[in-house]
Amino acid sequence: MEHVAAGDRLDSRGRALSRLGPRCLAVAAGLVLDRLLGEPSASVHPVAAFGRTMERIEQTLWADRRSNGAIYTAAGVALGAAAGSAAGSTAVAVWVAAAGRELRRVASHVGELIAAGNLATARAELPALVGRDPSGLDTSQIAAAVIESVAENSVDAVIAPAFWAVVAGAPGAAAYRAVNTMDAMVGRRNERYANFGWAAARLDDVANYVPARIFAGLLAALHFERAHQLMVTVRRDAPAHPSPNAGVAEAAMAAAIGCQLGGPLRYGAVEENRPVLGGGPRPDPQDVPAAVGIADRVECLSIALLCFVGLSSILSERRRRTA
Repeated sequence: MEHVAAGDRLDSRGRALSRLGPRCLAVAAGLVLDRLLGEPSASVHPVAAFGRTMERIEQTLWADRRSNGAIYTAAGVALGAAAGSAAGSTAVAVWVAAAGRELRRVASHVGELIAAGNLATARAELPALVGRDPSGLDTSQIAAAVIESVAENSVDAVIAPAFWAVVAGAPGAAAYRAVNTMDAMVGRRNERYANFGWAAARLDDVANYVPARIFAGLLAALHFERAHQLMVTVRRDAPAHPSPNAGVAEAAMAAAIGCQLGGPLRYGAVEENRPVLGGGPRPDPQDVPAAVGIADRVECLSIALLCFVGLSSILSERRRRTA
């Protein structure tokens, strides 16, 4: 019986290894597709259709209770996973779920506007990246907002979809994007969604917990000479951030660039005194392309690691079969 159990465990590991290699390569292919093609147009984007569907579900389910929000969230996760399964391709699901190229494009555009001194247009474009009130932001504050968005959304739009696709294939990538979209729709801390959006917001925190720390680790790998200081900054500053994940990504980015992020901001009529992240000077326009470049290299490193793990797993599986 012990020999049978040991054999079952070996077979289970073998099956997992046989799935891991092709899946990692498919995830890498999906990220490459996003880099080459960008997001599908809004008129045909599955995420836009998902958002419209969830709006109708919200109209049916909304009540100022966490239980109703939990049902809404469960329905959205199930819908996302079903859509991913129907896609039938992990690479396609990751392409649809990822948005790194668009994130970097918009961030670069706003950075160019503030570098040219066109603050009015930069403030008008900023809501595409962040939810804070841009009306009173100066050049440095806009730069900080862009850099923080690049850091946080590199997790949401690149690392997390890839991570969950490795874990659970196409359904994992699509279900993650569903969670992230629901958090954006109902996870806000206002009177309407304080209870109804609680489940979506907490599930988004859980879904991004590991990916945010992977992002910080990749930044440390890319900035080996600053790796120790980067991790010290994350451990020191991130816990004070209201988000358990955004604080990690933003603190890591602040240390990588050598600037200071965080501080007071305003969402409509709500003011927040966010903690300071990092110990350098406040950012200026030239720090925006630096952050975009770092995010781009993080994605490239992710693709390289996925290819390495995928090919290594496939070769290991072939050796196991021929042994």
